[in-house]
Amino acid sequence: MPSPAVLMLHQPVPNPSRELLQLRYEMPERGRAKFEIVSVMGGVVLSLMDAVCGPGLGVATVDSHALAAGIYFVRLEAAGRTMTRRIVLVK
Repeated sequence: MPSPAVLMLHQPVPNPSRELLQLRYEMPERGRAKFEIVSVMGGVVLSLMDAVCGPGLGVATVDSHALAAGIYFVRLEAAGRTMTRRIVLVK
């Protein structure tokens, strides 16, 4: 499968989530990727990854047990871009 031309952050699944949340992303080239869970107020509540990743599809899994129920945002910074997706955690 060829690498995408641009950074992509797919919709998190399942969403809403009770436990594990799967985040799929696609990198256009090898580079640093930083994943964070951010509150609606903009504060980082969980750092998921800050590492160099290869091109192509990647998957990160979030164990949401440590987070309170509510609305959050997943933020991915990579390839000179920032992408966000909304997630809803239910208990």
